[in-house]
Amino acid sequence: MTAQNTSVRNPIDRLWLAATSDRLLVALLALLALTTVTGLLLPQKPASLAPSTTARWLAETASRYGGMGSLLQELGLFDLWRSPWLWGLLGSLAFVLLLRLANAANDSAGRLPQPDTSLAAAAARRWPLKTTLKIKGSLDPTLHELEDDLRNEGWRVAANVAGADAYLAAERNAWGILAAPLIYAGLVAGLAALWLWQVFGWQEAGLVLLPDRPVALQHAPGANLTLVDSESGPAALVIQAGAALSTTHAFSAGGAVQQGLLRVQRTGEGQALTVRAAALDGAPLQMRSLESQEPVESSLTLVFDQPRAEQTFLLPARQLAFSVVAFPSLPERGFSGPAYLVQALQVGRREPLLNEFVAGDADLTVGEDEIRLQGGQFVTVRASYNPGAPLLILGGLAIAAGLLLAVWRPTGRFFLHLHSQPDETQVTAS
Repeated sequence: MTAQNTSVRNPIDRLWLAATSDRLLVALLALLALTTVTGLLLPQKPASLAPSTTARWLAETASRYGGMGSLLQELGLFDLWRSPWLWGLLGSLAFVLLLRLANAANDSAGRLPQPDTSLAAAAARRWPLKTTLKIKGSLDPTLHELEDDLRNEGWRVAANVAGADAYLAAERNAWGILAAPLIYAGLVAGLAALWLWQVFGWQEAGLVLLPDRPVALQHAPGANLTLVDSESGPAALVIQAGAALSTTHAFSAGGAVQQGLLRVQRTGEGQALTVRAAALDGAPLQMRSLESQEPVESSLTLVFDQPRAEQTFLLPARQLAFSVVAFPSLPERGFSGPAYLVQALQVGRREPLLNEFVAGDADLTVGEDEIRLQGGQFVTVRASYNPGAPLLILGGLAIAAGLLLAVWRPTGRFFLHLHSQPDETQVTAS
C-alpha cells in the first residue's frame, strides 16, 4: 500500500466525485433556501382553489405588484410549491444525497470492523489539517510506541509496513461512524415521503360536520365522516371506509383523529340549528336557504361560524322570509347557553310576524304553520391522506439517531505516514 495520489481518469469517477462534492450540495441547499424564502414572502395559490377561479386569483394577486406582477406570474412565483422548478430541485437534492449515502455506507462498512489504512490514506488527502515532525529512533520502535500510546488512550489502531514506510490509521468511537449514513438515509427518506405526498396524497379542508350527518370524502370514494353528538357536545368521529367497515374515534387533546394514513384535524366549531316546517295537517313545507345551492329542502341546517352571525331562509309557499341570529349566550335574557333570535317577515308587511328569542330546541307557530328548531354544534375539519407518513417518521428517527451519535459519540480519525530516515523517523500526521 502506498500513499501517493493517483489521478482519476475514468469520466464516471469524475462525474461521481463532482456529484458528491460539498460545493454541489451547498449550491442545491442555497437554491432550496432561496426558493423557500421566496414562497414564504410571496402569496401562493391555495391548493383547494377551483380551476375556474385560478386565473382570476392569479390576476388579482399579480395586480398588487404593479408592473412586476406579470413577470412574477410568468416565472411561476405565485405557485412555487407545485412548480417543476421546486420538484426538480428536490429531485436533484435527493439524487445527490443518495450518492452521498452510498459513499457514507461504503466508508462505514470499511471502517466499522477495524480501521482501514487504505481508506484513511485516501480520505486524508482531503483533510485540511496536516503537520510533519521528526522523531529520534528507527521506524519499527517508533511505530510500536505510537500504537501503544493510542490504544492506551482508547483509540482503535491499524498499521501497515511497506519497506521504509509505515502507515497507521486510528479511529475513536466506532458508533459515531454510523452518524453520517443515518443522517443521509433520514434525509433521503424525508424527500421520498414528500414525493409520495405530492403524487398520491390529498387534502380536503373546510369540511363542515353536523351531528349524525355523513359527509363524503371526494378523494376517497365510498368513505365518509360522521360526527357523533352527546349531551356535552361533539364527542367522537365515525370514519366509514366502506359499506360495512366503520370505526369510531375520540378526538385527541390536539383535536386530531388518526386512522391508518388518514388524519382528520379539527379546525373549528360553532353553533348549528336544524329547522323544519310543517303545515297545520302535519305536511312538511319546503324551505330554501339563501346560502345553499339546493332550490328547496324539507330540512335546513344553519351553520353559524362566528358569534352573532345571521342566516336567512325562505318559506316560498307562504311568502315568508326568516332571519336567525346566533348568540353564544344571553345572560341578560336568561340564556346561559346558546340562544337564537328568530324573526319572520312576510312580503308586503313591515312588522315581523315573529320576533322571539329561543334557546335552540323550540316549536314556534307562525300563522297556521309550525316551525321546529333543534339546536346543536358543528365542527369544521381538515382531512388529509399522507402515504409518505411512515417514511417521514422513519426518516426523522434516523436523523435524530444520527445527530445523537454525532454529539454523544463523535468519531475521531487521523492518519500517520511514517518514513524511515537515518537515525530518525519522519512522521506526517493528517
